[in-house]
Amino acid sequence: MIIGESMAETIDPTLVRLIQEAFAIRGAVLADTRETLNEITARRGGSNGYLTALMRFTYLAPSIIDDTRRGRQPPELSAKRLLRTSAGLPLDWPSQRAHLKFASGAASREERNSTRPQ
Repeated sequence: MIIGESMAETIDPTLVRLIQEAFAIRGAVLADTRETLNEITARRGGSNGYLTALMRFTYLAPSIIDDTRRGRQPPELSAKRLLRTSAGLPLDWPSQRAHLKFASGAASREERNSTRPQ
């Protein structure tokens, strides 16, 4: 019998790497460089759509990132699913947790009171 919301008990290294890649891309885009967005995309071997999806992940609630790093993501959340649903990912953190089926109790007070990313 499972009481409460079920969560994965192990770290998904593919999912963690995807989020790390998102922040690396964001760093490259925001860096003071002459490289264009298209050049960054070509260098990394992806598509513009993939790059856009990765950029959306940099707006994930801090608690979602922390839970994922600790292996406390919902069992059905995979890197592939996160990529597929990135276009519909809400901007406000509480809605992100609900959309991705994370436990609602793990959100920080700041996230529960926020309606948009900081």
